[in-house]
Amino acid sequence: MSDDASVTGPPPDPFFDELRRLQPDIDIVVLPPEEPVRGPFTPVPEARHAASVGVQVADDVIAACALSVDFRFDRWQQVRENVHEHLTRVRVDRESAEAALDDLLRVRDFLVAAGWQVRPMDTPVPWFVASTGEGLWRADVSLDERSLFVEVATAGLRLEVDPT
Repeated sequence: MSDDASVTGPPPDPFFDELRRLQPDIDIVVLPPEEPVRGPFTPVPEARHAASVGVQVADDVIAACALSVDFRFDRWQQVRENVHEHLTRVRVDRESAEAALDDLLRVRDFLVAAGWQVRPMDTPVPWFVASTGEGLWRADVSLDERSLFVEVATAGLRLEVDPT
């Protein structure tokens, strides 16, 4: 066999070498690092506006569906180098799983009526993802027993400064 016909494996790495030894039946694939995001940076005022719209969407969902919020946070989160998204996440605890499911359906109906595109997720729990036609915001809505979770996030925005 010539040298150019031989297949070379991944470079040695003590962590993965030990993992391969302990779990020989598992294939380990090491992906190359992500390419940096290219393109223009989002101006800070535009990023703040996108975040405020996401917060307003969450507030509108809460008001329109008459939800009583048990927990909420609003924050920026880094998703890649220089790329951030703004999240608003709320949790609504209910007396029963049926009441939480009713809330989820009301949220879905509200978002559809507002022009969002809704896609159910193939999971054992009720869950859907909705997005605006422009793709600037998304909503992730799911149940965990008697709790409804609603997360509204901006698209990833390339920012020169860390907004946190």
